[in-house]
Amino acid sequence: MSDPIRIVPGSFGLATVNNADQAASAVLTRFGFTPPRRADKPLSLHPSGEPLADLAQVGAAARGLRRAGYEVDVAPELQLSDAGEQALEVLADLHGKLGELAGLVGRISDLHELVGVAAQMVHGAYNPADAARELFLAAARSARSADSPWREGAELTSWFEDGAEAVTSLQARAASVAYLQPSAEHAARVGAARARSAAHHTGPTSLTSSTPPSTSLGADPRRVRV
Repeated sequence: MSDPIRIVPGSFGLATVNNADQAASAVLTRFGFTPPRRADKPLSLHPSGEPLADLAQVGAAARGLRRAGYEVDVAPELQLSDAGEQALEVLADLHGKLGELAGLVGRISDLHELVGVAAQMVHGAYNPADAARELFLAAARSARSADSPWREGAELTSWFEDGAEAVTSLQARAASVAYLQPSAEHAARVGAARARSAAHHTGPTSLTSSTPPSTSLGADPRRVRV
């Protein structure tokens, strides 16, 4: 029986693979592993600058090898927890939603409405600022209780607490802004402009596209969960 394929921390990259035959190497290249320049060297995965996504990529490659019938051992430090994989998926969804919001804001031509959206981002129901602050505070609590060297944990805790404080500062600055209040004349002008705009449309309008954007699962580690 052949030895299992082992994915371990790399000397120069994020991870290297030992005991991979030609067919296994072909599977690994589909997940971002790079063939060596010399035949006697192992395949490697180089860091992309996104640590969470990189670890998810390692997990996706290991699952791909197992589907192909190989036994695979992954070093513990290269394994991403279920919570970590789910966090990456949520971040991908959040990135998409914020991009969608940016597109909608870019279509708002009324200054008062634009100011209202900006205010809603940091105050009131559904504002993301409160959620962002709680995210930083939750991460700080986890860092404080994590099993790691004291200095490393303390520095990370401080970084997360600084993030929460920055969100609080942003909300305080927003609260000090004297938002413009629309006048009756302004409201009449906006209503007339919207009526003229509606007259040029023959069908119903929507703030979002009627055709949802297509997505491709591919080897994206944020979406490859088996």
